[in-house]
Amino acid sequence: MAIKFQPEIGSILLCDFEGQIPEMTKKRPVIILASVSPRLCLVAPLSTTDPEEQQPWHCLINTPITLPAPYDSKVHWLKGDMVAAVGFQRLSMPSKGKDRFGNRLYVKLRLSVSEMHQVRRCVAAAIGISPLDFQSE
Repeated sequence: MAIKFQPEIGSILLCDFEGQIPEMTKKRPVIILASVSPRLCLVAPLSTTDPEEQQPWHCLINTPITLPAPYDSKVHWLKGDMVAAVGFQRLSMPSKGKDRFGNRLYVKLRLSVSEMHQVRRCVAAAIGISPLDFQSE
């Protein structure tokens, strides 16, 4: 079910990339990087598969709780080189089933400030930005 709210930066949601880009065509967990407009945000995908060769745009993200299957791991790899702008209609909260009254149970995860610094460093590395780019001459 698509979200109907502005997601917080650092939140982990699910994104359905089907039909978006050929390199990524399935639903996968993502980290919210920024809000671009009232219905659009930037996301960085996560994977439970180790990269063949770790690059500066990859980093391990350890979540305090596991996401629901098939993403049920506390360890995910950030794919900082695959940032995408997506509409809220592609985003959903991870759901771990329903309670005894039939209400959906959602997994709410948000990265810490220090984890988001690490995520931002990986994304910056992927697009060739270094801290030196922002120092005045």
